[in-house]
Amino acid sequence: MPFERFRKALKKALPARAASALRAGRHAYLSHGATTFEGIYKNLEEVARAHPHRDFDDEIILAQREREAAEKWSAGQNWDRFPKAEPLSPIYNMMPLLLATILERKANARVLDFGGGLGGGFVDCCRSLPNADRIEFRVVEMRETQARAKKIFSPEPRISFSHTLPPGDEKFDLVYVGSALQYIPEYKSLMRELAERAGHYLFLTNHFLSDCPTFATAQKNMGGKVLSAWILNHQEILDIAAAQGFRLIYRSANYQPYHRMDNFSETHRVSDSTNLLFAKA
Repeated sequence: MPFERFRKALKKALPARAASALRAGRHAYLSHGATTFEGIYKNLEEVARAHPHRDFDDEIILAQREREAAEKWSAGQNWDRFPKAEPLSPIYNMMPLLLATILERKANARVLDFGGGLGGGFVDCCRSLPNADRIEFRVVEMRETQARAKKIFSPEPRISFSHTLPPGDEKFDLVYVGSALQYIPEYKSLMRELAERAGHYLFLTNHFLSDCPTFATAQKNMGGKVLSAWILNHQEILDIAAAQGFRLIYRSANYQPYHRMDNFSETHRVSDSTNLLFAKA
């Protein structure tokens, strides 16, 4: 599968444990008061060469994230229990809201969540939608992360995990990418692959976009660790989507007080992350 190429390239730019911790914790390592990004590079590999000591040694933290995810799932299964807000709830709530509109028109909804970590998006849907039993949820993740997630959700039939993309002719009502595209070296190819599988909606949330040409940088707000990340050009993402037959129908910004780029010039500085919702034209 083409995703194998992305996965191998991703592991070079982002160690497996780092990726797992990032997605499992969903901003668990945010450091307050310091700048988030540092440097301007041509690609993610160049960032990795400039910051070679990037390996995570955090099995304890990963295990903690797994316990927290299991507790969230245990609480999230009960629709009668009103959900509690989280710091990033305004971002997490967008997927269930979109699915609510889909389920008003269709008997069932299929979701492909790329980089969905320990299944947090599925839990958000279960605790926000009274008809979550009509959802089929597929998470594409690295093997280490999905192994932990499978333990949490077994034997829940509505959610499944894979380390490869499904076949191109398999369609999903919603293809969702939450804060993941920026860690993929071949992000253009991946976005095309994901758009191919989107039967109606392609939703990118919590990505840092700017008006300057796409550049790579070192993300340094992860508890002293350094990740290779893209700051993506806004128009470039719109053009890729348009070339795949998708039109932008919604755009919003996320207030990000802990992500600072004061150390960049105004031309490369980004203050907020962006959400882009595309619909099949």
